[in-house]
Amino acid sequence: MGTYKPGAIGVVKGGIDTIVACKWKSIYVIKGKPTKSNKPPTMTQAQQRLRFAIVNAFLKRIAATITVGYQNPGKNLTPMNAASRYHLASAVTGVYPDYAIDYPKVQLTIPSDEVDNGWNIRIVPAAGGLLTLSWDNNPFVSGKTLPTDRIAILLYDVDKDRFINMGSIAARSELTNVIEMPESYVGDSVHVWTYFVSPDQKLVSPTNYLGLVKILS
Repeated sequence: MGTYKPGAIGVVKGGIDTIVACKWKSIYVIKGKPTKSNKPPTMTQAQQRLRFAIVNAFLKRIAATITVGYQNPGKNLTPMNAASRYHLASAVTGVYPDYAIDYPKVQLTIPSDEVDNGWNIRIVPAAGGLLTLSWDNNPFVSGKTLPTDRIAILLYDVDKDRFINMGSIAARSELTNVIEMPESYVGDSVHVWTYFVSPDQKLVSPTNYLGLVKILS
């Protein structure tokens, strides 16, 4: 793959023979068209393709969360690229072909020291489909941690194979929030993740995985 600068005829886009010209982010690139191979994939290739497919399918379902959590991914990376890179390397478990997402290792945000992730965060189920989320003030706060930061929560219902993105539900200063789950979720088990986000949604804390919790009747 190579790069080029638009000349007198302007921006070149599209394909010519085996060459494709396009724009990626702010860079104009030229690359060869992909060609199909009749060779069967090697075991390493098959493993990597399956791992990629599982991670890609998982992240697509939480794209809105990834957009916020990975909004500063580094040079020449999109939020989804950065999230894919991490989860491929660190959040796939199992032996080929029985791969799965390792939920405790899921990171909804790029770890940052700019916003604290709270202190002693816990979630406790109660009768009536209630989930009580609580946390303490971190005694070792960083300079950009504010009482107006919001705690955001993401749930994954194992039984329904469904994500529930509740967004930012409470200010850091509130120290608690009670979530009332719909009756149809009673009896289900949910994985729970939280993180804090600044009021302007430009800074995020590291992710907290709170475990697998059962919704009580």
